[in-house]
Amino acid sequence: MHLFMIFLLCAVVYGIGRISEPDLRAVNFADKIEGQKLNGSLIREIEVDSESSCQLECVDEERCQSYNFGIIKDDSEKFKCQLSDSDRFAVISNLTEDNNFIYREIKESNWAEDPSGVIINTLDGFGNLKGEFWLGNHYLYRLTQSADITVRIDMEDYDSDRRFAEYTTFSVADEDDNYRVTIDGYRGDVGDSLVLHSKSIRNMSFTIREWDNDFAKDANCALRYKSGWWYSNCHAVNPNGLYQGGRQAQGITRKSFRGQSYSLKQIEIKLRPA
Repeated sequence: MHLFMIFLLCAVVYGIGRISEPDLRAVNFADKIEGQKLNGSLIREIEVDSESSCQLECVDEERCQSYNFGIIKDDSEKFKCQLSDSDRFAVISNLTEDNNFIYREIKESNWAEDPSGVIINTLDGFGNLKGEFWLGNHYLYRLTQSADITVRIDMEDYDSDRRFAEYTTFSVADEDDNYRVTIDGYRGDVGDSLVLHSKSIRNMSFTIREWDNDFAKDANCALRYKSGWWYSNCHAVNPNGLYQGGRQAQGITRKSFRGQSYSLKQIEIKLRPA
């Protein structure tokens, strides 16, 4: 029996997103600097299997401002991930040449002050893994191509009523195909608003502010609903909506659970091998 996993040490492996609290920091990584390594205040050094794993470690560590990522030795399948609480602009830090490493730092924004950041950073991922985050479409593509995946969506309203939906088929295409989603095989206790609906997300491309792939003729759904999602015309489910509470169509909604204008208290999307 496979357990669902999220990026919290107590629970899981693969979490797409969880939305439970406002005012959490949103994280976006700057462009990498190749052949450079930061000599600064080191939080810790760990071994990882990819740079994306190193990024997730940095996001999960509240003190992390940058990281060095590099090879351990030529025949190793593991890499060094050095997390730092400073960046190249700190007085105590400086970059030095090292062809075995790349350096990358993070840029931060507050969701409450900059809700457009929810849209801008959706493809690469953002947020705080201990609270509110979106894993990133690039990583969803990699995860869902490596195995047959089941997706589970847990949600809760302000009356503490909890519901769930599972889909036994779920995959995300690559960027060349606009991160098109394949989804089917519903089971749950909330009703199927994702697939068996006139605004089904099945085979839809991902829409963000700068990338309008929805079917709406008079608007970009990402701009209208302040989010990024597999919008059709426009949605019956809006899990990446604004954290508003109450009767707000731009909020976190699911039509089959409290209706299209009720913004839910929280929603969590998780993956596991089928």
